[in-house]
Amino acid sequence: MLSQVIGYNRLASYYDFLVRLFFGTKLAKAQFHFISKIKSGKVLIIGGGTGNILLECLKYYPNSQYYYIDIASRMVALTMQKVKKKYPKSAINYVVGSIEDIEIDLKFDSVILPFVLDSMSAKELGVLFYRVDKMCEKGSQILFTDFCYSDRNWFWKVYSIVLITGLYLFFNLVCGLKRYKLPAYESYFRKMKLVEEKSFLKGTIISQVYAH
Repeated sequence: MLSQVIGYNRLASYYDFLVRLFFGTKLAKAQFHFISKIKSGKVLIIGGGTGNILLECLKYYPNSQYYYIDIASRMVALTMQKVKKKYPKSAINYVVGSIEDIEIDLKFDSVILPFVLDSMSAKELGVLFYRVDKMCEKGSQILFTDFCYSDRNWFWKVYSIVLITGLYLFFNLVCGLKRYKLPAYESYFRKMKLVEEKSFLKGTIISQVYAH
């Protein structure tokens, strides 16, 4: 975990540039697609990176209360700078760490998982979903966006495999991630009801809304 923290802190200043360089606006479009439809109130964002997802939430729900978690202190610092500039009166609890670093008896109306599950081990995913289950009331919403293996034609199947393998190689090298393939996401959402979904980049990115 320490090597991952060091790696993400090292990447923080260049992260937005690298995303735009390799993906343009595709990642942003995917993770923002359902933001306008989530439940406001108390919102938990896990692995929010440099804060663009939080800014998008604040655009629609400036009066909501947010818990914003990321393992990299530099990512959180950049997020705080962006938010202070545009929404200085917003109610945000910043947490450097993981979901285990906030009280399990907190209750949330929405939980947002933006391109974070792909970096987690089976053990970490088990802990995360156990705690998300405890922190969500009946009817709470979970917004999940991440890479996936395309089921389109052979070209996009191969493209998605090459892309995702390349991303893992990069993050393994820079952040010591030690992962090589995507988790079986669906197994972790089996207790929830799928409400809406949309794919991007020919099925290489998926965005889904679940009801708890």
